Formats: sequence, C-alpha cells, structure tokens
Amino acid sequence: MSFNAKNTLLFGLALLAAALAPVGISSKFYLDVLTLIFFTAYIGQSWNILGGYAGQFSFGGVMFFGTGAYTSSILLVTFGIPPLIGIFVAVLMGAFLGFLVGYLSFRSGLRGSYFALITLAFAELLRVLANSVEFTGGGVGLFLTYAPGLMNLQFVSPTGFYYFSLFLLVLAACQTVFSSHLPLGKRRRPVAPYPAVSHRKLNRRCETVDVVPSLAF
Repeated sequence: MSFNAKNTLLFGLALLAAALAPVGISSKFYLDVLTLIFFTAYIGQSWNILGGYAGQFSFGGVMFFGTGAYTSSILLVTFGIPPLIGIFVAVLMGAFLGFLVGYLSFRSGLRGSYFALITLAFAELLRVLANSVEFTGGGVGLFLTYAPGLMNLQFVSPTGFYYFSLFLLVLAACQTVFSSHLPLGKRRRPVAPYPAVSHRKLNRRCETVDVVPSLAF
C-alpha cells in the first residue's frame, strides 16, 4: 500500500466523512457501533502487520492488549498517573513483551502453526498470572473511578469515544503504511518491506534481510 495521489484523496475523503459523521448522527446507538468498528479496525492493524506483511499467524494479540490495559490501570490506581500519560508506558510495555515473545519464538526456529501455538501458550500463561497476582486485582480485576476528562480518557458523551477511536485508527493506519516501507535489515543494498519475510522466503537467509530480528520486529 502506498500513499499515491488516488489513495491520498480517498483517504482524505473518508477521514473527512468520518470526522463530520457525528454532526448528522444523533443516535447514541449508531455512534457506539461506529466507535466499535473504528476500534476493531485499529486492533486489526496488528493482524495486518503480523499476518499480512510478515506472513505469521498469531493468537497472542490479546496478551499485548491486556498488558497495555493493565499497565495504564495499575499506574492510575496505584500511582495516580492519568491514562493519557500512562498510555505511553503501556505502549512500551506491550512493545517490549512483543519483542521478547517474537525474539524467543523465532530464535527457536518456530514458524507457522508452531508459532501460533507458542503465542497461544504465552497468552494463556499471562492470563493465569493476571488472575493470580495481587497487583492486578486477581480474578476481580481493578476498579477505576469514573472521572470524565481528557486526562483520564473518559468522556461524558459517546462523541468523545468516537473521535478517540477514530484517532487511534488513523494513527495505526499511518504507522502501518510507514512501517511497510521500512527496510528490515541493513546489508549492502535496500531490502523489501514485510513481504520479504513471508513463508516462501524464510529460507533465503543469505540475502539482505536478517530474518530473526526482522520477524521479531
């Protein structure tokens, strides 16, 4: 995918229509549905990168999502750090966990269904851990105080959640397009983006892409 003139125009028109949609939609139900659509599409970008570009199937998306959610919630409940700040720490924690799982899996030579199963095992391990330790609230979870405001990422009307989910989707889409043009490895000549590490080319280790760090990334 590239941002040529046509794609840029279509993207701009779609973004404009989405930004103006709450003006003509008075139903809270329809705004909630659109919010869930945007948020699901935002989460789907992780599948787009790992499954579409890298050609790897994973069941581990929930552990990165959950790690970020627990991180920002613990920072708020325990240290009083608002989610607008804690979300950056949550991103770093999720990224670190993703790198750790990816590096260990690919360094061990796990591919295809074996990689999918190991991500499922990691996700299940973290689920059991989250339901067992005290600082996550165990099986009960954490109780957050309702305090509407941007710092707490809590909004009185559904329009606030609508625009926040739209912002996340646009951010994720732009990051995906940007990342798809990054060379995954430094050798004598530029390398292809993510498709270069798909299943059909995993054995071409002698070329420009250093496979393990690329797939871990």
